[in-house]
Amino acid sequence: MYLVTMRHLKTFLAVAETRNMSEAAARLYVSQPTVSQTISELEKLYKVKLFERYPKELFLTPAGELLRAHAACVADSFDQLSELMQGAALRPALRVGGTLTVGSTVLCPILDELRAALPESTPVRVEPSVSADAGVIGAAATVFERSLDALLGSG
Repeated sequence: MYLVTMRHLKTFLAVAETRNMSEAAARLYVSQPTVSQTISELEKLYKVKLFERYPKELFLTPAGELLRAHAACVADSFDQLSELMQGAALRPALRVGGTLTVGSTVLCPILDELRAALPESTPVRVEPSVSADAGVIGAAATVFERSLDALLGSG
């Protein structure tokens, strides 16, 4: 049994768009036999015929039309996820810390409000940190050591 991958879906979508395995292969920078094999794997997995094959052109079957609609949504979602994750890796962190008392009573609600107020596209991610044993002096040292960008404390 095969597992459907993004390679399967993107190959299928390329063939559905071009209606030609060789053109799809050229677009995907793979060989035509690789495209044929990938389509065959999908057809075996779903136990349906996805294309009607004619000498110079392919046409989607009703099952192929159904797969195209859903595969396009999945591929778009995957592309969006990839962009979001790449962006997340590039966003600098705002590292905010607090002593145990302040961190457990004040810090989290403040950070929740900050996250809600920032648009999704804001190039900062917030990483809270609560120190249980360091106290104010020890927690302040983490700012000076550059482990934290800001500190909330009492005492």
